[in-house]
Formats: sequence, C-alpha cells, structure tokens
Amino acid sequence: MVLWVLILLCLIAPPEVSAKAAFKSKEAMIKSADVIALVNILRVEEKKTPGKPFDYGQKAIADPIKVLKGSLPKNAVFLGDENFICAQVKFKPGRALVFLKKHPGYYTGNNWGLSVRAVTGERTAEKIDWFDGNNGFSARPQPQAEVLKDIDNILKSMTPSYIEPLTKAKRLTDATIGEGERSTLYPIFKRALADQSLKPETLTDLIKRSTPAGKIYLVMVLMRRDKNSADKILKELEKDSTTLEYQSGCEVFPTTTGKAAHALLTDGKFMDIAPLSK
Repeated sequence: MVLWVLILLCLIAPPEVSAKAAFKSKEAMIKSADVIALVNILRVEEKKTPGKPFDYGQKAIADPIKVLKGSLPKNAVFLGDENFICAQVKFKPGRALVFLKKHPGYYTGNNWGLSVRAVTGERTAEKIDWFDGNNGFSARPQPQAEVLKDIDNILKSMTPSYIEPLTKAKRLTDATIGEGERSTLYPIFKRALADQSLKPETLTDLIKRSTPAGKIYLVMVLMRRDKNSADKILKELEKDSTTLEYQSGCEVFPTTTGKAAHALLTDGKFMDIAPLSK
C-alpha cells in the first residue's frame, strides 16, 4: 500500500520531478540491472552518505544467496533511503530479491521501491511479491521458484539461444581439445564473432551474468562490435582474480580472469585466440 502511494505521488508530481523517478517495467528492470540476486541482508543501519543525484540515509550489508545476473561479493554494501520521496529504497534485514545498480564500492536500487522484494515463507513455501500481469505495477505473492524462472526466461529471451552455452562455459578452448576432439564451444564463439545482429548492449548484459570463461568469450565478441565498451569492461575484469582455465589440445593452462583481460587489453589476443583478426 505504501509503495502504491509513492507511485501515485510520483505520477501526479510536476514533470521535472516525476521524470526523475520513472518506474521501469518488469522487462526494463531486469534488462538494465547490473545485478539481480537473492540475498540475505545481514544488517541495516541509519547512516547518512552523500551521493549523486541523491544523498542516502540507510546502509545495508548483504551476502548473496543466488546470483541471477552480474556478480555480488560477500558483505556487499547497499545504500538506500534516498532523500527524495519518489525514489526511496528501503532495506530490511532478511532474505530479499534485489535489482541493483553498481557503483564504486556500493550498490543502489535499480528501480526505486520496486528494487527490493522481501522473501517470505520457508524452504519450498518461499514466496516473493512479483508482477501479476494485470498492469505495470500490480503484484501478488508468488512461489520463489516461479519468480526466478520468469526472470531467467526474460534474460534468455534477450539473446539468440545458440549463444547461451558461452555464458555457462567452464573453461576457454581453441578449436581442438583432447586427442583430436573438436571443441563444442569454439564454433559457437566463432559464430558469435560473425553475428552482426548481436548488439553491444546485449553483449554487455550477457557478460554480467556469465561465468568467468563466458565473460572472456563474450568480451572478445564485444571487441568486434564496440572496442571502447569492451576496453572499459576489460579494465574492470583486470581486477578479477577468479581462477580461469584455457585448454588447447591436451594441455590445460591455469590463469585468472584478470590475466586474460590484461592480455586482451595489451596484446589484443589471449593465448591463441585473437578476436579482432578476420
């Protein structure tokens, strides 16, 4: 009820005010979020923190339970309670489904008050208030598993189905692995490199929800589409110390996501894969 009141206040506010607090649709919220995750909000404290365009009055610390898009560390810092009535995000201790925008050192809600949805119930009876399809904002408690499936389906629908295996890749490979065996991932990677229908924004969204190997595959595709955007992502990935493996033939080379990103930034290739060559 409180959320509906805030929405109505924003809708009847002067245009220059309401424009700042435009609520996103379900699809837009999912597509534009840097992080979508089930989290356990460990604690919430009232703490004023300056920011742009708003100041924040709430700081929450949370651990990820299940990440659906992007990545989220333990003890992640969420800032809420913006000093603007139409844009306030309120965090409470407990489990929640969150849609977040990433900032250096902290996260904020991606869709104002709709960004945080408490998980109620226990185990198989867990429910989340979720869009019921009656209108843009109408929601009702729905089984958690169904809500997560709905989000996953929307994420998958944003891209051609053939590319999905790259997002889940466990290691990078070249064309041949093992004793003359052909890699199943490498042809998909080559197809993606040549697929002109893949837009930079689509690839950026895919990178956020991919495995470490998937991030490297897809950022190499992005290098073909928009090198400036790819370079920005690679600079972020340079800081990632997550273990990564590269397989060529029978040999498996251990490395890290950061080292692979650094090689792509400095040399334009990683091992035997050169994404910018024709």
